[in-house]
This record gives sequence, structure tokens and C-alpha cells, in this order.
Amino acid sequence: MTQEERIYDAVYNIRGRVIQWAVQIESIIDLYIAESFISDENKIIEFVSLFGSRIPFMEKLNIFRHIVDTSRPDFGQAIPNYFNDLKGINEFRNIVAHLPVPFSQNEMDDFDNKGIVTFAKLKTSQKHGLASAIHVSEDWINKLLKSMGDYQRELTKLLRTDMGTASPPA
Repeated sequence: MTQEERIYDAVYNIRGRVIQWAVQIESIIDLYIAESFISDENKIIEFVSLFGSRIPFMEKLNIFRHIVDTSRPDFGQAIPNYFNDLKGINEFRNIVAHLPVPFSQNEMDDFDNKGIVTFAKLKTSQKHGLASAIHVSEDWINKLLKSMGDYQRELTKLLRTDMGTASPPA
């Protein structure tokens, strides 16, 4: 396997795992919002199917925060950084979903020597340079994925407790 192929494999792995956890978290938030306003199971499914993919994640997160702050302040007290953490998870999800991976010698050396994958963000401003880079290691990714898994479990618990939902969508 070539160096480029190894980097591609690492990137596919990172993208897939991060996006999968992000989708699970967003699905739980979709259900929580829907079940906060609708009691009929068929209407909940219809609502999530029709509107879930049309509402940006940050709007959903703001709605979720409002519902939680007004009806479940204990959740926010138990996990005071949940809003910023979920916002950060979504921002990183967008990075791995949309940014390219450069293959300069420097980035390939970082991958071989340190296990670091670089995502490049192109800028339009000459004043601030043409690109910036986000460097991620396997260790950092594993910590992020653990955090995502922890949030998925906490949100599932909240959904089951408040709404009686047996399980979130897979």
C-alpha cells in the first residue's frame, strides 16, 4: 500500500466514524424536539422525515437547548457544557465532511512520523494567508469519538426518560 493510500484509508476511517456518531446524535435531537411537541408516533416519524434534514443542526441545537433549559434544567446542570460541546462536535464533523486532505511532503511526513492527518481550509483573504490547517492525531480522534459516544448515551437516556422512546434511530 502506498503512502497516499494509507493516508486515504486513515481519512476514510476518520470521516466515517465522526460522521456516523454525528448522525446518531442529530437523530436523537430530532426525536427529542419532535416528541416535545407531538405525541402521536406516526406524526413524530413524519415530522422527523419531512423536517429533520431541512433544518440546520445549529437551529436544532438551539431549539433543543431551549426545550432542555425550560423543561429539564437538571440536564444542563449535570452537563453544563453540553451546548458548546455539541456545537464543537458539529463543527469538527463539518471539517472532516468537507475539507480536503493535502498531500504535500510535510503532511505525508507528519502522517508517517506522528500519525497526524491534516485537513486544509482554503481562505479567500490574502491578508491571512491562503490556507489554514487542522491537524488531528489518532489519539485526539479517539478522545473525540469517546466524547461523542458519551453524548449519544446521555442524550438517549434523556430521550428515554422524558419521552419514553425505546430507542433512537440507528
